[in-house]
Amino acid sequence: DGMGVAKETVWLSFNDPDIMPKFQTIYNEHIKGFGGKSYKKKEPRHKVDIPLWKKRLQEKNARDSQSSKKRKRNRKSGVEMKDNRKDSSDVPLWKRRLQEKQSREAASAKKKRRKKKR
Repeated sequence: DGMGVAKETVWLSFNDPDIMPKFQTIYNEHIKGFGGKSYKKKEPRHKVDIPLWKKRLQEKNARDSQSSKKRKRNRKSGVEMKDNRKDSSDVPLWKRRLQEKQSREAASAKKKRRKKKR
């Protein structure tokens, strides 16, 4: 996880008589702006991190307000929406999915029994 410009570490010995030319070569390869934590400075300072729970709550409120607008629009137009299913808002999503899965499994088991009778 990085910026993709990492190079292998180069070790220089202070006892080496040719240290200066090696050091100059390595130092000249340095790219300005990619040392330390400078990439964090590029982010705008006015940006405020919103906690995840607050962001999710805002998204939920936006969805709820859109769905209530749709319901109001349907009432105004005189179109009556007929839905025989139980109101899904009072049943948790995981439970609805489980019920759907169980009904699919029951239907496939019923099909298999019919095929065996033939």
